[in-house]
Amino acid sequence: YGRVDRQKLDILVPAAFLMEIGKIVIANELKENHKADEFKTALQNINSPQELSALEKKFVGFCNEDITAKIFEQWNLENELVEAIKNSNTPETATDDIKAYALALKIVKNAINSSAQLSDDSISNALKIIEENKLSKENFLEAVEKAKS
Repeated sequence: YGRVDRQKLDILVPAAFLMEIGKIVIANELKENHKADEFKTALQNINSPQELSALEKKFVGFCNEDITAKIFEQWNLENELVEAIKNSNTPETATDDIKAYALALKIVKNAINSSAQLSDDSISNALKIIEENKLSKENFLEAVEKAKS
């Protein structure tokens, strides 16, 4: 995204680094309710960030994105950052001013997540999202190559 719109980086960089903060709360909740082992077993069947969010909701009632957004809202962080994270699984539901941020985060978390970090499958999943949204595959693949080297 850096080559496409540098102004968006003020939101995207911290959002990409911090969007998993809610997982700490989820892990604690699972441990306190003695559901950690059951969650780990169910986690083996997860193939996407969207499936993971659904699993988190099933076990604790909230997903990482909702928890992270709520924490950042309480900390009075920028609304764009909060909303981008909250809508990162479903950018199409975001308001027009947030969609590009949420879409970029969706691409990032499909390429790099707890089950795959720039694997062939995760890159393929991210490329599908890129193609569906008519974004530049070349820019993405160049960024992947830089990250891998």
